[in-house]
Amino acid sequence: MATGQRSRRAVRTVLAFGVLVGSLVPAYFWLLADTTPLAWDFRAYHHAATLALDSRPFVGVSPPVGGGEWVYPPVTVVAFYAYTFVSWSTAYLAHAAVSVIAGLACARLVLDDLRERGVPIQRTDSVLVYAFFTLSTYPMVVLGQGQLGLFILLALLGVYRALRADRQRTAGGLLALASAFKLFPLFVLVWFARRRAWRAVAWCVGTLSALSAAGVALFGWSLHREYVQFIVFERSRVDELAAGMSPNVSALTLQRPLAALLPDAEPVVYTVLAVVLLLPVLGVLYTQVGTGRDRAVAYLGTLVVMLLVSPASNVHHVLYVYVPLVALLYTVHDPVVRACFLTGTALVLAPVQPAILADVFGALGAPASLTAAVVTASHAVLSVGSLALYGLLVILGGCVVHAARAAAVGEPATTPSDRRVAEQD
Repeated sequence: MATGQRSRRAVRTVLAFGVLVGSLVPAYFWLLADTTPLAWDFRAYHHAATLALDSRPFVGVSPPVGGGEWVYPPVTVVAFYAYTFVSWSTAYLAHAAVSVIAGLACARLVLDDLRERGVPIQRTDSVLVYAFFTLSTYPMVVLGQGQLGLFILLALLGVYRALRADRQRTAGGLLALASAFKLFPLFVLVWFARRRAWRAVAWCVGTLSALSAAGVALFGWSLHREYVQFIVFERSRVDELAAGMSPNVSALTLQRPLAALLPDAEPVVYTVLAVVLLLPVLGVLYTQVGTGRDRAVAYLGTLVVMLLVSPASNVHHVLYVYVPLVALLYTVHDPVVRACFLTGTALVLAPVQPAILADVFGALGAPASLTAAVVTASHAVLSVGSLALYGLLVILGGCVVHAARAAAVGEPATTPSDRRVAEQD
């Protein structure tokens, strides 16, 4: 079999694996898990919007049913006001439908971009890419919880495409909208700075400032002060890391293994060390941005570092690296880099936890001794970091290898599509 055919088959296998795991997510929660958190986060959004319309506090508040809570900046609650005119269940179905459309739009844009670059896309590839952006592990988690992940992903995709086309105001505005909800996408300003996209930086900061001012005008200073305290002292989970986080918690951050390595350090030390360790890696990637592929790899590295540095990132935030990761699976030809991307992607798509393994082995009727041995072994490995964390580190390693190979070549070879993108930039 030709190398190209083997590479394409490997990509399809990984994408299909993600869709398979995604199909198992609802099966696990409906059939095996003790709790089915269907729409918990969306119910928190709906409840918070109802409270806000009644002029009642809503930051950090949970609805009567479910474990979700309002964790976004106060001004963003306005985006959910329309949902309060119907029941939470009807609103959830509408929200899920629009989320699927956002996922399909991401897939369409990625496929169009690949075709523009001359990558042959067959029907099998199209089906798998569309399915991956809507039915794989993290879209299914986001849809099940009623979260905003697919909209954030679409915004980050828009940021990437707009900056590539030198539409800096669009890039800055879209990043501001994404950051207005999740905050940590602001880390992408580091990439803006590397590209010297100062107008994009200004538009992002200006848009966020305007949104913050609107929030203060609507809800007052006291609620915003309460929000900052909630984010810093509760939502950041730094104290949980210091206390030793359970491997059954889905936190995704480099601070997790650092806390295991240095259990007696002050919690803030973990964040500082994560930044100290990862920013130089990002600096290496930023030395090689001569071609379109180089810039895609550097942007991917930026998103990975963003997730690993943030103490508040969860495993479902892996969704944000789908772009440009999926396109790079099709376009990277270096065997080592490709192997890193494929292996890392497979790892991040399997959100295995000791509790999940215990449930699955129990349902399969496995001997108690075997179940205990597997759970104990997984506990030892996953107490230090989740499979998603390990997978992101492997992907980041692939980014570094790509940069090192490009640096060794000196003047990296460019394809006609790379040259066209370079001219656009």
